[in-house]
Amino acid sequence: MKTTKPADAGLDPARLGRLTSAIKDDIARERYDGAVFIVARGGKVAMHEAIGFTDRKSGRVARTDDVFLIFSITKALTAAAVLIRIDRGELSLTTKVADVIPEFGRKGKHRVTIAQLMSHTAGMSAGLPPVPMELLGDQEAMVAAICQMGIEAIPGEKVSYSPIVAHSILAEVVRRVDGGRRPFREILAADVFKPLDMSDTALGLRRDLAPRKVPVVVRDRSEGMFPPEMLEAFNTIVKEDAECQQSCESPPVIII
Repeated sequence: MKTTKPADAGLDPARLGRLTSAIKDDIARERYDGAVFIVARGGKVAMHEAIGFTDRKSGRVARTDDVFLIFSITKALTAAAVLIRIDRGELSLTTKVADVIPEFGRKGKHRVTIAQLMSHTAGMSAGLPPVPMELLGDQEAMVAAICQMGIEAIPGEKVSYSPIVAHSILAEVVRRVDGGRRPFREILAADVFKPLDMSDTALGLRRDLAPRKVPVVVRDRSEGMFPPEMLEAFNTIVKEDAECQQSCESPPVIII
């Protein structure tokens, strides 16, 4: 996208300045360590800034080309890979997952469809599969564990958010209809990232992106869906060959 003055994009420079001031105030209060962000309108970038730190502990300041773990945004990328295969006629929304992954059809999961996984109506668990933390990025181990899990609700009856389980299986569906030879990270790179010229985005931490990676630091230690320690563990889990539903991207997100 082209860079322009805020006024040329129809934005008020004074109000954009309020955004910068608010972020600086949050950093001073240690609500988060830093931010890299873009404000764009009509295909024109009016602001692209790096403020604060991407590693406060070491004193590393934020840069506009920093690489962040983007966590659940990866689900949208996985969904795009599934929809590409549907567009090619290799799958349909009504395809039963067990028709592609036979071992998935155990413990009440035999009628779960692609659409139900994508819409979180498959009755799958909101928790993590029973694998050690260090294997969360191992697609083979994840799929094997998920196939042994039961359902927690009747498929199609209600929405039950499945943050990791559902999309790990969707990734495996794509991998198997692809022939089962390529890792999902390579499929995603070829089918999604390359056509969109997303050269600084990868599933897993590509070697060339590693020097720019921003560590995950959780400032809000209050109780939530996932313990802070688990989220920070992704600093070591996400390696070059990791295929968990968290990816690396640059630029812009806000560190919270």
